[in-house]
Amino acid sequence: MDEPDDKNNVSVQITVQRTNAEYGFVSVQISEDLLDNNGQLDTDKLLSASVKAAANSNMQWHDEKISYAVNPIQKVREDEVILSVDSNGQVVLVNEQ
Repeated sequence: MDEPDDKNNVSVQITVQRTNAEYGFVSVQISEDLLDNNGQLDTDKLLSASVKAAANSNMQWHDEKISYAVNPIQKVREDEVILSVDSNGQVVLVNEQ
């Protein structure tokens, strides 16, 4: 990261994530282990079996969209210096390298 030209030029680094969403189709064989105690199809078990089938197959995936969002887990790069602003409005060093 380039050094600021002066001490009043401050920037913040935000971790952003990019997600590639794809979709595909799987077939799930209806069996007794997917039924609840009343003999009805248990949708949680069905969806779980669908995800398992998708992870274990050579199915064809289709691009749907790419999305960008702020990463909910903000990580600090090891080579970065962390600064904070104290109660007097002064910039202070939080970590030392």
